[in-house]
Amino acid sequence: AKAGGMMTLEPDAIRLLALKPAEDRQGWIMRLQSVGDQAIAPKVSWLGQALTLAPISPHALATFRIRRGEGGVWTAIPVDLLENIGSGGT
Repeated sequence: AKAGGMMTLEPDAIRLLALKPAEDRQGWIMRLQSVGDQAIAPKVSWLGQALTLAPISPHALATFRIRRGEGGVWTAIPVDLLENIGSGGT
């Protein structure tokens, strides 16, 4: 597992390519890459909270917006490269 002060990421077949504040300052943008030969559901712990992420196709990129919702619970939502929600996470 890869770990830092803010998050952990598993398995090793997933690479963190970018983690940055969202352009609209509504959370964080996380870009991941699958380097495996099968679809992989990344396991992410963000500030101690487990996040549910959609599986990533083999050798594909996926982009997620991480933001705090109701009651302070963090969520990860697939976005496109322009950080628009609902575009499939490429």
